[in-house]
Amino acid sequence: MKKIAFISSGHTGSLLPLIKRFLEFGYYVDLYLFIGHSIKDQEGFVCEYKRIRNGTICELSNIYWKSLDEYLQNDSFHLLCCGITGIPVFHRLGRVLTKFNIRKLCYFINNKHYDSINLVGRYNIPYYKIIVQYLQGNVVVSLHEVCNHCNPDYSSPNDFLKRLFKTEWPIIVHSSKTKKDLLKYNYIKEDRIHVIHFGLFESYLSIKPKDCFSDIGSDFVLFIGSVQQYKGLDVLYEAVSENKEMFQGVKFVVAGRGHVPVLDKMELDDSFICINKFLDNNELVELISRSRFVVCPYHSMSQSGIPQTAFVFNKPIIASNLDGFSGIVNDKKEGLLFQCGNSQDLAQKMWLLINNNDFFSTLVENLKSFEANNKDYSWDTIFNQYLNVLPGL
Repeated sequence: MKKIAFISSGHTGSLLPLIKRFLEFGYYVDLYLFIGHSIKDQEGFVCEYKRIRNGTICELSNIYWKSLDEYLQNDSFHLLCCGITGIPVFHRLGRVLTKFNIRKLCYFINNKHYDSINLVGRYNIPYYKIIVQYLQGNVVVSLHEVCNHCNPDYSSPNDFLKRLFKTEWPIIVHSSKTKKDLLKYNYIKEDRIHVIHFGLFESYLSIKPKDCFSDIGSDFVLFIGSVQQYKGLDVLYEAVSENKEMFQGVKFVVAGRGHVPVLDKMELDDSFICINKFLDNNELVELISRSRFVVCPYHSMSQSGIPQTAFVFNKPIIASNLDGFSGIVNDKKEGLLFQCGNSQDLAQKMWLLINNNDFFSTLVENLKSFEANNKDYSWDTIFNQYLNVLPGL
């Protein structure tokens, strides 16, 4: 039985369905999650465990991740948490301890002699530059972000990317946009980069919704995720506030932690319900299940996991026509695309999905056969693409 390790600081929504395919084909899989002192909800599965010491690896019994166990249904999977916390990395002692702990964790993983290792993360995780220095074996790196897409600077890569570019490890990115961004650094050959999409985040189906939001009813328009400026809440607010008659009786729910100036206006507007908090998995599942459709009015992005999550529950998406959305949201098939930044175009598209029940039902039916109609986003296709890229398999 071949052994594969996935090492990540998150991104489990897209990792777990891939892991499930490896398990189904007879692989032994270990998932290493870099976390703080404790593990709580992760993307796509419910877990709760405390008292993980800094610099240690703790294998968690499946009693702490029952929903994930139900989803995977395989004894060849092990979940290991790596404790990395605490002292700021800019502090000299903090840098020394972090390097010591990461080096120790890498030696632990190296001594397992995996057939293949997939390191998963983003360009801006400080300790990943240390992992690149000490991790050994047949390694491939999956990058979800390669730059600050709100204010990109391609003049020089950071220390992690510099070290990564000096290796011969294959690199996986999840959109053509991300590949283009990576090549702008001019430090890496194109043949090392492989574009592999991620499919639907199906592990969310194993999570039971809470009954926390029954008071807001259902059939609302939903924005969900961290509240940040680039996600375009200003466009959503303009679309609604400038077309009050069009949206009489419609509720717009904005759910997620964070703050942007337009949120203050939304909280004073009866059309909006603002749930400004971190949402656990049960709450997220409930809100998506109760919604009519999900809106993503982003100004910029590389790729997003929101469509992959909403589509699991057969919820259409209205999104700005950025590359990261247009790849997965086929206009008029699984949702609608509007001109990025154009609030009136967004308003018209929302009005259509609210009022045209026949068209809305067609989108929902299309979503029920999403993988069959979109092979590049099918986990079976994705699994085979990984087999072609991961060394040692």
